[in-house]
Amino acid sequence: MAPPDGSDRVGPTELLVIEFPSGHVRMEGVATVRDLVERDVIGVLDLRFVRRTEGGSVAPVSIADAVAGDHEDLSALGWDATGLIGVQDLEIVGASIAEGSLAGVFLLEHTWVLPMIDRIASSGARVVRSVRVDPAEIVAARHRLEAEAP
Repeated sequence: MAPPDGSDRVGPTELLVIEFPSGHVRMEGVATVRDLVERDVIGVLDLRFVRRTEGGSVAPVSIADAVAGDHEDLSALGWDATGLIGVQDLEIVGASIAEGSLAGVFLLEHTWVLPMIDRIASSGARVVRSVRVDPAEIVAARHRLEAEAP
């Protein structure tokens, strides 16, 4: 699935898993993601939900069934499953969440960085690597540095 301009241009991507212990997503969360997409901060390349029952079985859940309360037709958002997140991915995520919980599995593209990448490319340079660092590692490093400071 190429971008609308037909190029193979894709920004840095990450798989983000959010657990909802209540078993459903509130509309406010959907509105936040929509805002980030509309402002070209992120793109949603794929979005899937998975539920782990009280008995421990794991099953995919539709977006409409994952979101609690009254809401508009979420299929209009274009976040339908694209196949980039597979069944095996959902099984792994489902096994890692608490029984009775729901997890949203987001494949996100950091679209905010694309203009910077384009500018770099126009000067003859190129991005050779993009690595995601777990926020917990950053926090731990900060604490370690603070403890070592004179």
